[in-house]
Amino acid sequence: MDRTPLLTPAEVAGLLGKRRPDYVYERIAAGDLAAVNLADDPSGDKPTWGISHEALDEFIARRTRQTSSAPAVRNQEKKPSGYARARKAAVSLE
Repeated sequence: MDRTPLLTPAEVAGLLGKRRPDYVYERIAAGDLAAVNLADDPSGDKPTWGISHEALDEFIARRTRQTSSAPAVRNQEKKPSGYARARKAAVSLE
C-alpha cells in the first residue's frame, strides 16, 4: 500500500486546473473519482474526502482522449454558415 498522503478536493481541483473544488465533489458523488471518507463519523452529513494519487491518475486516464479513437466522420453535406447562405441569397437576387 502506498503511504503517500492523500490529496484534498481543493488540491485535486488545483491540479486539474479548476478554481473551486465543487467539480471534484461532483465527480466523487457521481462515482467517477474514487475517494476515502476520512470524517470522524463516516455516516454523518459532512464527509471529509481524501483522494489518492492513484485514483487521480486513473480518473485522468479514463478521461484522456486517445488520438486513435477519434469520432467517425459522417457523410453529410456541409451546410454553409449563416453568412455564406445570406451572401448566396443576395447574389442570386442580383
